[in-house]
Amino acid sequence: IARRDDVLTRLSDGRLDTDSSGDPRITIQLHALSKDSGPQGGNRPVPVNVNGVQMLIERAKPQTIPYRFYLALQDAIRTEWESVKDETTGKEDILPRDVLSFPFNVVQAPSNAELIAWFTKGGRRIPDHLLAA
Repeated sequence: IARRDDVLTRLSDGRLDTDSSGDPRITIQLHALSKDSGPQGGNRPVPVNVNGVQMLIERAKPQTIPYRFYLALQDAIRTEWESVKDETTGKEDILPRDVLSFPFNVVQAPSNAELIAWFTKGGRRIPDHLLAA
C-alpha cells in the first residue's frame, strides 16, 4: 500500500484535512507489472492511503486522481540491489538503487500556478521545482 500521512496540515480544530475535493487533479497511468516482480506486481489495482482515506487506482489505463494521492505514490519507494562490475578493476559490487514501488507515468499534470495555489492554501511547503519554474 502506498501511504502518506503528512501531506496535509491540520485543520484549526486539530483534525487532519481528509477532504480531497479541492485538490488539483492529475492524470497518471500505473504500469502493469509481471507477477514475478513481488507484491507490487500484477494487474491488481493499487491501494493508496493518505491521512486515513484510501482509494484504489487501476493499472494500465489513465486515471485522474487528487494530487495528494499522486504525492503518496511518488513517495512509495523501495530499494533494489543490483550487481555492478567495475570495468577497470573487474571487481563486482552490489549497490542499492531506490525505485518507485508502483511505477507510473504522468499523462496530464495540473499547471504550476494551480499547484502553487493548492500548496499555499493548505499551509504546505511549496516544492522548490515549482518556485523555479
